[in-house]
Amino acid sequence: MKRIASPIEQIKEHYPIVVIGSGYGGAIAASRLSRAGQQVCLLERGKEILPGEYPDKLISAAEHMQVHTDSGHEGSATGMFDFHIHPGISVLVGCGLGGTSLINANISIKPEERVFEDACWPEEIRNEFKDQNSLLNKGFALAMDMLKANPLPDNIQLAKLKSLQVSAEANGQKFHRLNMNVNFNYNGKNHVGVEQAPCNLCGDCVSGCNYTSKNTVLMNYLPDAKEHGAEIFTEVSVSHLARKDGKWHVYFTPAGAGVQKLSGAQDFITAGIVIVSAGTLGSSEILLRSKEKGLPISDKTGYRFSGNGDVLGFAYNTDYAVYGTGAGHRKPDKKNAPGPCITGVIDARYQTNLNDGMIIEDAAVPGAISKLLPAALALESRLIGKNEEKKKGFFYFLKREIRELISFLFGPRYGAIKNTQTYLVMSHDDSDGKFILKDNRLQIDWSRVGQEPVFKKVDKTLREETKALSGKYIKNPVWIKQMHHELVTVHPLGGCFMGNNIEDAVVNHKGQVFAKDTSGGVYEDLYVTDGSVIPRSLGVNPLITISAIAERCCALMARDRGWNIDYTYKQLALKGSDTRTVGIEFTETMKGFFAEGVSNNNYQSGFDKGKAANNSFEFTLTIRSEDVDDMINNLQHEARMIGTVSAPYLSDKPIQATEGVFNLFVQDPDNVNTKLMKYRMLLTTEEDNNYYFRGFKLIHHNKGLDEWPETSTLYITLFEGRDDKGKIIGQGILHIQISDFKKQMKTMKAVNALSVREAMEAELKFGKYFAKSLIEEYGGVFAPDQLYDPDQPRTKRKLRLSDPESYPIKTADGVDLLLTRYNGRKKGPVLFVHGFSGNRLTFAIDTIDPNMAEYFYEQGYDVWLFDYRLSNLLASAKKQHTVDEVALYDYPAAIDKIRSVTGASAIDVMAHCVGSISVFMALLSGLQGIRSLVSAQIASDFYPAPQVNWKAGLHVPQVLDALGIHSLTAYVDKNADWENKLFDKLLKLYAVPIAGYCNDPTCHRMTFMFGPLYEHSQLNEATHSAMIEMFSIANMRTYEQLTKMIRAHQLLSADGRDIYMSHMDRLKIPITFIHGEKNALFEPQSTQTTYEKLCKANGAHLYKRFVISGYGHNDCMYGKNTAKDVFPLILQQFEMFYK
Repeated sequence: MKRIASPIEQIKEHYPIVVIGSGYGGAIAASRLSRAGQQVCLLERGKEILPGEYPDKLISAAEHMQVHTDSGHEGSATGMFDFHIHPGISVLVGCGLGGTSLINANISIKPEERVFEDACWPEEIRNEFKDQNSLLNKGFALAMDMLKANPLPDNIQLAKLKSLQVSAEANGQKFHRLNMNVNFNYNGKNHVGVEQAPCNLCGDCVSGCNYTSKNTVLMNYLPDAKEHGAEIFTEVSVSHLARKDGKWHVYFTPAGAGVQKLSGAQDFITAGIVIVSAGTLGSSEILLRSKEKGLPISDKTGYRFSGNGDVLGFAYNTDYAVYGTGAGHRKPDKKNAPGPCITGVIDARYQTNLNDGMIIEDAAVPGAISKLLPAALALESRLIGKNEEKKKGFFYFLKREIRELISFLFGPRYGAIKNTQTYLVMSHDDSDGKFILKDNRLQIDWSRVGQEPVFKKVDKTLREETKALSGKYIKNPVWIKQMHHELVTVHPLGGCFMGNNIEDAVVNHKGQVFAKDTSGGVYEDLYVTDGSVIPRSLGVNPLITISAIAERCCALMARDRGWNIDYTYKQLALKGSDTRTVGIEFTETMKGFFAEGVSNNNYQSGFDKGKAANNSFEFTLTIRSEDVDDMINNLQHEARMIGTVSAPYLSDKPIQATEGVFNLFVQDPDNVNTKLMKYRMLLTTEEDNNYYFRGFKLIHHNKGLDEWPETSTLYITLFEGRDDKGKIIGQGILHIQISDFKKQMKTMKAVNALSVREAMEAELKFGKYFAKSLIEEYGGVFAPDQLYDPDQPRTKRKLRLSDPESYPIKTADGVDLLLTRYNGRKKGPVLFVHGFSGNRLTFAIDTIDPNMAEYFYEQGYDVWLFDYRLSNLLASAKKQHTVDEVALYDYPAAIDKIRSVTGASAIDVMAHCVGSISVFMALLSGLQGIRSLVSAQIASDFYPAPQVNWKAGLHVPQVLDALGIHSLTAYVDKNADWENKLFDKLLKLYAVPIAGYCNDPTCHRMTFMFGPLYEHSQLNEATHSAMIEMFSIANMRTYEQLTKMIRAHQLLSADGRDIYMSHMDRLKIPITFIHGEKNALFEPQSTQTTYEKLCKANGAHLYKRFVISGYGHNDCMYGKNTAKDVFPLILQQFEMFYK
């Protein structure tokens, strides 16, 4: 069966029609008005619980219970069994999508005609009940048809039904089978397209039908409403209504979310029409609270509450097998099945006095709680039981005692409980109860109801029924003198009762709420359509009467507005999800300031200015994911938000926050090892102005203890309009206060869980993910490494380049190299040369846009990427080489090939790091064919950073070579052995203090091999993660030669000779030097020295030098902003030839 409710976070700020409640009245209104083509939003305070999820054991039944008393509330706010315990009378109602239809017996029986002759009814209702063609009687017919009311088939014989008949016949009473909303026919799709199975007679109707057989409104009206466009939201507790500026404001809190624990804030939506159908107690409470908050409605609100004369009793341990307990978690026993909860009736209505009439029905106790019966009824039989046994004597006494013992030993399906008949009675009380609000809680004022004479008459009648079965009569255990004859009802009525005018009633015959001080006398667009409108007891199960009146109200509502309700059935493809997922929810309050006119990410300035101007901003948001597993595993880690905002600059009234999207610990694509918490939502004021809110928390490890400041600081931007494309209003900062954070932790809970265990598992999953994410950022050496997974290669962006042309070349000393060409056709050629341990991806990595190859290609250059012998993409990288060999053999081979292919007499070169060192060595050795050069980071003079100088002084390459280590590699993946993983943990201790915090072992290895190669802040996350694609092996012989140069501060041959520096005249070509200000390998003095030497030797007009602020070494090649900060400076060098 498909789920039809949507997450509350998807609710819109306004609907033409809002229905509150999903029982008979609410479900009917949603279905019929959706069929009339209207946009309907339905709000239900309970959960969506589907067949298969209802409790079938005692422990699960207990988890589904909640209790309201005069002093407070216990249990889950969405517990399906909702008990209201008050002096005089207590009430049980259902809480869930489908309302009380989920837990009632679904009996459809019309009241005695004289009930509708009572003057308490509006005249229109009194007249229509007599007219078979009236809207009211059409309502009865429509409801009976949609609910598919039918009697138990004649071929099904049940022991408890037979026992009821025995009682009726013994006392000369009328007996018949009842119409019930239970499916005995469908085995497939029903009339609205919902899959149903025939009743299996399990007897668990009132604990929720797990077999799709009971025709609750969840099987018909509600999915029908969904199919016709209604939006249904569960776990939404409506507080009150207010009328403002021609619209209804419906105030609510996500049920059980603990929003009011934080700030007292309430969410709200607006509506054109509101239909209150929250049940007798719920609707009365909503209207009473609305009245208390200023809505001018009838002073009779809350009056004429009736318990429908409900009485519960037992014929205990009779001489008849009854089989009156449900199967629970066991497989139903069809031979001795209890059948539907109620199947027949002793009809004792039509007495001389209407209010003396009653009906007595059989009942099945659900299997989930049946274990309680042996002890409970045995005790009650001794305390308050009345012996109505016909057969006396020791033998019969012993027989009954043995039956009782058998129930204790073997359970309620045997012995005394097997022979116990449960009676449900409906009669007529005087409907004189009253609902009141006290301390913002609904209470019942009707302490003496149990002393009305009718209940003594019922008690006497049930003793007679029990006598016919020769058992012990046990009355309602709380209907005793010591407990002031308290009652329990499952059929509460009244509180918002119908009548002719505001002095005598709450709503008119249409269900419209009477209004004070209005010309029309009623609110034309505020209705009540549930049991609360019934002005008196009915003396029968009330569902079909409630449904008929609701159908009538909808028909009148449509007629008054010119709408047409289509009543034909169409089996549509039902929308919704087939699966149930357990989610997580919490509520967050943040407070701060923002300033109008502040933009360009000047959040602190906005906060400071806003604080000075007292321009406060505060929100309380409920953040909810319907699927905690998806939230954890999906890279977007997305949840939804709804709530309220207080921002006096925008409005002096509470502001709706809807369409909210929240992302928890998502990777910041623009920054390394940085996570974001992102907030986006639509704000709507009561004046109908829209603003868009965008905010983020920045989670990034810096030195010091910064977990709390970062996770509690939200940087916000406000926009005009409904999205972030509008004009920026202002920016600022919000914070979580410690006191609010403590409260927030108490609001965290699992949603959609069917048991405490399931809820705890979901909460534990979320807690572990939250902690793990924080440890990744703030755990230091203990944080888990982010290891490359070779089995899950990343998705790569298609480069904006021509198809590559590959040119393999062989050097004079027999080494295979590779040139890769992207021909821009207009300018060039330009040769791009990478550094030590790298490859051509230095210039063509897809993680920045554009990369250097794309940038120059788009400028029309003939781009040539050079993988020389030190490239980790070539087999030669695994062998030992000197930089002299690169200069002597690799460049001549490459330049000759390019000149041969292109016909160019000379080429331009962009060389980085060892690529730059080697090209200087080649030129100083007499290489021809290079027209101009851009040298990045190092050239012929070496002024190393302290840690590089320190390592060179230790002769690390020579030591490693002596130990048999002939190469180092930056490559490591998740399949590494424990020695490599331990090595990486130790490297982290070395790398993080000098290179900055991250959890990438490849990055740490590169820091160990060379030094800090970049400023992490200049890289985006994708590039940082892709280092393993750009860097790998470094041979020890090259490494050794470089350390010799570092110690000598100049170019040297591999054997340590100074064979290059005396030929500066050979560098008489245009050269531009690029150097990162924060280069942690070679200090800027390195290229400054070379630049000065060349200017002195050959003239300053040939040379330029740029120090790039905020950049390090490699990040000048592939930093996230290099297309803006670096590439144009390189371009200047080459463009000089095309002006």
